Amino acid sequence: TQLQSDRSLFYRSEGDEFLLMGCHVDDFLCATNSPRLKKQFLKKFGKSFEYTLDDNPKIFLGIEILHLPSVNWLKIHQGKYVLEILQTFQMETCNPSSTPVDVNALKKLKNPKDLHGHRAQEEGGRFAGKPWPYRELVGKLIYLLNTRSDIAFPVSVLSRYMAGWDIEVIKLAKRVLRYLKHTPYHGLTYQGSRGLSLFER
Repeated sequence: TQLQSDRSLFYRSEGDEFLLMGCHVDDFLCATNSPRLKKQFLKKFGKSFEYTLDDNPKIFLGIEILHLPSVNWLKIHQGKYVLEILQTFQMETCNPSSTPVDVNALKKLKNPKDLHGHRAQEEGGRFAGKPWPYRELVGKLIYLLNTRSDIAFPVSVLSRYMAGWDIEVIKLAKRVLRYLKHTPYHGLTYQGSRGLSLFER
């Protein structure tokens, strides 16, 4: 059955048994507590599509997966993606921060309407003499929210300045990057019932 709230998610349940499938283009990731439903699904799926199966998926759409069935433990994170972001924006050697936002810095921000069309530049570094790639960073941070709800607030503030930004906004963005340097492998951890298995096409 396809969920109405998320057209990329499908589920099947029979009593206490269930199977969930997330689908993106030609990749899917499934979670189930039923070997029987898994076997039925793969048999039916195989009649229409060729596939290779990974019974111990480590990454899906850039989201890294750590699964320990023996202790009913699952963690998803985007640590590799974080490190790539830091490298892209030349922040891999920055001083880390233990918090993602400075309240005093928020007070210095102008109304987004007053910055419409403004593109701040850095005085030095890789992006010197040209507009800082602010929109690119915000887009990457938004994708990072899949596993990093701890940066949801500062990212929501940064997203208000897509039409224009100044140095103070860039400083706020860099504060988030410094926090990510301090916590690259933070993510979401789940503790559940026994018997959960993951598999990926």
